[in-house]
Amino acid sequence: MFRFCGPLRRFGGDTFLVSVVLLGLSVLTDALQWLWPNSYETVQIFEEGFKFLGIAVWLSFWCHYVSSASKPASLEQH
Repeated sequence: MFRFCGPLRRFGGDTFLVSVVLLGLSVLTDALQWLWPNSYETVQIFEEGFKFLGIAVWLSFWCHYVSSASKPASLEQH
């Protein structure tokens, strides 16, 4: 991540960070589901929701990255 810090900032690093946080929340929810006082089904809805949103934001990041990197002005900077 440190190696690509510059391109991440230029091409939507905020969406990258949000996707990492959401996918991390999915993993944490799965690992710590026994701590939640809710039913198993409710915990699974949250876990799968975090996972789905994380994947959607990850896809959004890559679409934005490819779109920005494909423009002629962006290619000249590399």
